[in-house]
Parts: sequence; structure tokens; C-alpha cells
Amino acid sequence: MKHFIAIILAALSMQAHAVDLELSLGHTQFGKSGNGIWYQNGFDNTLDLASTSWSVGVTGYATDWMRWRAQWTQLGTMATWAKGVNDANYNGGGASCYDPCENHKTYKTEGNLRGLSLTLAPEMNLGMGVKGFIEGGVFYNLTKFHAEASEGGNHFTYQNEYREGWNWGAQLGAGLEYKGTQLVVTWYKADAPTKDENAIISRSGEVLNVAIRYRF
Repeated sequence: MKHFIAIILAALSMQAHAVDLELSLGHTQFGKSGNGIWYQNGFDNTLDLASTSWSVGVTGYATDWMRWRAQWTQLGTMATWAKGVNDANYNGGGASCYDPCENHKTYKTEGNLRGLSLTLAPEMNLGMGVKGFIEGGVFYNLTKFHAEASEGGNHFTYQNEYREGWNWGAQLGAGLEYKGTQLVVTWYKADAPTKDENAIISRSGEVLNVAIRYRF
């Protein structure tokens, strides 16, 4: 929460105009990691990468034609289920496993992504009370991830509440506004570099969000 307060204070210092509250509800589509990360081609899998999202934030005018925005966004959750084998026994090119093809495992993952953003949004009047805008800025984000695997009657967790910490990312979007109601499409880039080779498993990397945002 202290990060959110710091971002709000920085935004407020940018201008002396009125500050408005905004709320949004939307739909998130998480990006898919490649073959051999969440799943193995050639084996059964289910990837649930769509989720609802919400955000709350404040906004005001930095200039007569550009808004600033400080926002907390919960982009939602993702989950996967997949059958597979040990990496050493997987033939990725042939989407199969090397003989003997045995000891199949079941892999399950789940996680969520949320973060704080500070953006600028130049506006343009399109007529009939409609405004168009583009919006871009930083996305200070946190991924929480859990993964487990089972083989026969054996069950083990190989990442338990795996936290990568706060990472700097980016976002870029565009939208339309009419009387305070906005339709916004935003692309998020949330995969910061890490030294942990297992971190890739919990990153969707690129995330697309479509939301209805209302300003009070």
C-alpha cells in the first residue's frame, strides 16, 4: 500500500486541478508461455488464461489536453492443467516422448497479477461529446504463483506461493470517452528480467485487457 500512496502523491504534485475517482471492470487475456513451460505439445492440456479484472484510481489534468492517472489494477487469475513427462524424456520437436514413454505427470498451476500504474493520457475531441485518447506509462507489478505436480500416487509442490517481488513493467493503451464513461484497451508488459530460472514459469509476460472505466 505504501507504493500506491507514493504514486498518488507524485501524481498530485503534478498539478493543482481537481482530482477525480475512477473505477473499472474488465476482461483480461493472459499471454501463453511456450511449449515446455506450462504444457508439452502432444499431451492433453487445458489453459485457462482469461479472467475478469478491476481497478481503482485517481485522475486529473496535467495540462488542458492531457490527463495523469494513478491506478491500482487487479488483472485477475490464470490456471493451467497439463499432462507431461520429465524434460529429459520429452521430444519437443516431435511433440512426443522418447521410449520408454512412461512416468507421465500431471502439472497444475495457478497465479494472479496485480500492480500500480502511473500514466499520461493525451486527449483529442472527436465531436458529439466523444473524446479519444492514448495512454502509456509504468506498471509496478507483482506476480503470485503456485504450481504442483503428481505422478501416480505421489504428489509434490515444486513452487509454493512463489513470489518474484515487485517488478517494473510498462503499459500502453487507447480508448474512447463519453461523459466520463470510457472504453479502454490496454497492453501490459509485466516480465522483468530475473536470475531465477524457474521464474519464467510464472510469467504470462504480455497481457491484454479490455475495460469499462467510469470517472465520478
